[in-house]
Amino acid sequence: MLHAVAQGETSPQRLADMAKMQLRRKLPALPLGLDGYWLPHQRFLLGEMLDELSHSQSKIARLEAEIESQMQPFQKALQAWMSMPCIKQRVAWTPVAEIGLDMQAFPSAAHLASWVGVCPGNHESAGKRRSGKSRKGNRWARHALAKLLGRRR
Repeated sequence: MLHAVAQGETSPQRLADMAKMQLRRKLPALPLGLDGYWLPHQRFLLGEMLDELSHSQSKIARLEAEIESQMQPFQKALQAWMSMPCIKQRVAWTPVAEIGLDMQAFPSAAHLASWVGVCPGNHESAGKRRSGKSRKGNRWARHALAKLLGRRR
């Protein structure tokens, strides 16, 4: 629809007919929402934004292809991460890249959690708890693990 608007389409009904998937359920009301007036400079700017979006999507695809080729030697570790429910390849890349394969650097899971920065802080003084804020750690690994656990930080 946006490409059609950028190219000069003005008919709300023809634009509504371009609806796909869930938007098709709203077909009767859609022409009312698409009825409007676009100035030439607005159509031009929309076209420019769509070109930029297309360019960004192609860059992302190239970067993902490069990351995938760089991750070939680590397929066993990636498969281990992806064996967990809801973990796809792109999510598995981060812990493999940030934490690595050698877990000997971390004597226990608690040490790894501390290095990543996901364990709660413990600041007590005179029997009063002052803060439970997590300490700083590897932000990329923390973000990936938070995604794995379904939380956002």
